[in-house]
Amino acid sequence: MFDVNFAARSSLDSFSDALDSLDDEKDYDVITGQELREISEEKWGRAYDIRISQRRNQLNQLRLYVQVMWKFLGQKSFPMSERKYMEQLDAVAELLTEWGVADQVRKDLLKTNKRPVVDTTGGNAVSIPLDVET
Repeated sequence: MFDVNFAARSSLDSFSDALDSLDDEKDYDVITGQELREISEEKWGRAYDIRISQRRNQLNQLRLYVQVMWKFLGQKSFPMSERKYMEQLDAVAELLTEWGVADQVRKDLLKTNKRPVVDTTGGNAVSIPLDVET
């Protein structure tokens, strides 16, 4: 005789295993605007502006970069409200996630020894080259 409860448990166990394997894969390459802000604040003590830029490298190839700019939220000359700032970070995070480079950016930002500054040469951003095809 067929045990309906056994079949249901077996089916639920398989479904649960499938969900667990999806969980193991899904969030590792996702980053949010809030996480970018937290990384900036923990690393440098300020909520710096973070942008994506495109420029040519030494071989004249177009490359994409994440840049942590020298201006920060709360600075008198900072051009954005907190809401606009978070919208900007959310847009950057969405692209980084879509391109599959969230983990790379997270790791590179945390390990860099550079800091965004304004000095005698002007504003110097922290630039992280992205591993994406342009």
